[in-house]
Amino acid sequence: MNIAVTVSPAHFADIPGILTVLKQNLIGPTNPFTPSSENTGFLIHSFTAEEVAEWIKDEENAIVLVSKKADGVVVGYAVSFNLEKLPQYLQDKFLAAISNIDKLSPSTKILYYRHIAKTPGEKQIGKALLESVLHKANLQNYQYVVCQIVHEPVFNLVSAEFHKKMGFCLVTTYKDGNLTLGIYFKKFTSI
Repeated sequence: MNIAVTVSPAHFADIPGILTVLKQNLIGPTNPFTPSSENTGFLIHSFTAEEVAEWIKDEENAIVLVSKKADGVVVGYAVSFNLEKLPQYLQDKFLAAISNIDKLSPSTKILYYRHIAKTPGEKQIGKALLESVLHKANLQNYQYVVCQIVHEPVFNLVSAEFHKKMGFCLVTTYKDGNLTLGIYFKKFTSI
């Protein structure tokens, strides 16, 4: 049985908890891809405490949320920020993918949704976090939310199915080294 959790904006004091949840979900040298990774969900890119602090400070361009139990323990987080904060080559990939489906104007606001993660075994936390990200993005006049999901060498099936249930669509895939990544997006139809 899950204990009630809350979703709220992240604060600097939440950074150690965010990093703990990140490490529990991160694929890397100490936790390599396995065939079972497909059915558990995983993350492939890390970040530092300093990066999280910068995102928390940048309230105009970033949405950083945490989910906590009543005792204050962080059991999930979501990190997203304005697409313009990405390196130009990644911005171009996302813009090209969306432009193949929909006409973009120079004023189009796109939120890059970098991560969502929860403590393994917790239920409904990802949904609550993503619903909160989408609500805040809509209020901040973003027209699109985009993310990447690993397709190869191991398909992140759990993440892909979760995002499809939440209204995201696969637009395209691309190669990044030994990975194939899917670009997914969600368009807001009204504010």
